[in-house]
Amino acid sequence: MWKYFTANNTLKYIGRSTSWTTYWTIYNRSHHRSIGMAPRDGSPKNSLQVLKRLYPAKQRTRLFLFEIADTVRISMVARPFLKGYLPRWTEELFNISQCVPRHAVFYQFKDWEDEWVESTFFEAELQPESPKA
Repeated sequence: MWKYFTANNTLKYIGRSTSWTTYWTIYNRSHHRSIGMAPRDGSPKNSLQVLKRLYPAKQRTRLFLFEIADTVRISMVARPFLKGYLPRWTEELFNISQCVPRHAVFYQFKDWEDEWVESTFFEAELQPESPKA
């Protein structure tokens, strides 16, 4: 029906000789990309296939980017007029001691002297580092 409106540049459907059943037949035979087939091809036999196509199983995302005992650097607080060539990460290395899964995952750590760091940090504020031997 909308193809007719567009092709004839009109919104008047009265006077069109083709019946509604013809349009429904054409519609039901046309391929729909959402279900991957024409509606007339759908049946109770392949309803599971259509259901999986419309609602795919959610893929599990990796919960934690870092693991416990990983060595990381923490980002420094950005100051105005900070030079771009200066490092934006601390020189001190930390070991992740706890991964806390909340709405956004955050981490708590201990320093090399096994003392807890009071604040928590998000993944974007951490940089993985391999300890130098």
